[in-house]
Amino acid sequence: MGLGDVFEPFRERNYSLYFAGQTLSLTGTWFQNLALSLVVLDLTGSARALSGVTIAQFLPMLLFSIPAGRIADRFRPRTVLMTTSLISATLVAVLAVIVASPDPALPALYGIIAALGSTQAFERVAAQTIIFELVGPHVFSRGVALSTVTVAVSRSIGPGLAGILFQTFGAVPGMAVNSVSFLLVFGMLALIRPQRFHSRRTSGAAERLPMMRFLRNRTIVTLLVTNVFIALLSLNFMVTLTSIVTIDFNGDGAAAGMAHALNAVGGIVGAVSWPPRSCGSDPSWFPWRWWGSAQPCSSTPQRLRSRGSSSPRRCWDSASVSTTVC
Repeated sequence: MGLGDVFEPFRERNYSLYFAGQTLSLTGTWFQNLALSLVVLDLTGSARALSGVTIAQFLPMLLFSIPAGRIADRFRPRTVLMTTSLISATLVAVLAVIVASPDPALPALYGIIAALGSTQAFERVAAQTIIFELVGPHVFSRGVALSTVTVAVSRSIGPGLAGILFQTFGAVPGMAVNSVSFLLVFGMLALIRPQRFHSRRTSGAAERLPMMRFLRNRTIVTLLVTNVFIALLSLNFMVTLTSIVTIDFNGDGAAAGMAHALNAVGGIVGAVSWPPRSCGSDPSWFPWRWWGSAQPCSSTPQRLRSRGSSSPRRCWDSASVSTTVC
């Protein structure tokens, strides 16, 4: 596979617009996350209080991801993403107002973050689902792998700039950057041409798999368990890194941002070098690219070959526990 094949999804104008929008959005999210983390630590001096932000953000994703998948099946992902981008821009603006007050109330911060987490539950499912429509089945896995580069790129750019911005102007400008980034995402999505979408086959009732039968698939269960361990043991860096740098080493906002930025290298290398096959199709790739490629693997459950089956690849629809033939 040549380098040109890796970047083949960018031949689709729609995918390029989507990629640019996601990179802007995730970079803006880092501005907000770092600023909010430093605000909470300044208010409380407690890593436990900062962990409350993580709980408020991710608990709604745990609760609403399955309903979000059903929404992504029922409506166009582009419509869902445009709606969530406007909601998120509004919520972040409210968050900025709260942070700008002389004595920000911690419960109010948690409440807004929980609302943002609920919105992101719908956004994240739709953001993965739309990739098939943008690039089609033949380069779908590459499109998903490249979409994880947006996470790594934003993580390499966002935290460093966010730390400098926080150190110079305070927390509110970081929130404003994120709010504007969501509006830019809305603009990018508006430029996408729906008439150039690749059609998704809608699964009938007979094709839908009951949840328990879905979970009997060993490949699916292995993927889910691995994803849980990666998230639990490796991806809690917002709490750990920020607390260590600011509390234990008395670092400033710029130092915290730099510490987060240095995490991005493995993600970029792993995503770009990920093979054009599904994560479960060749286990030999997993051990030596585990860290850098964890996100590409965790974000491509849609392409798993059924065990012991010689039938064509099936795209597991993460949104609705259904299958469609690629």
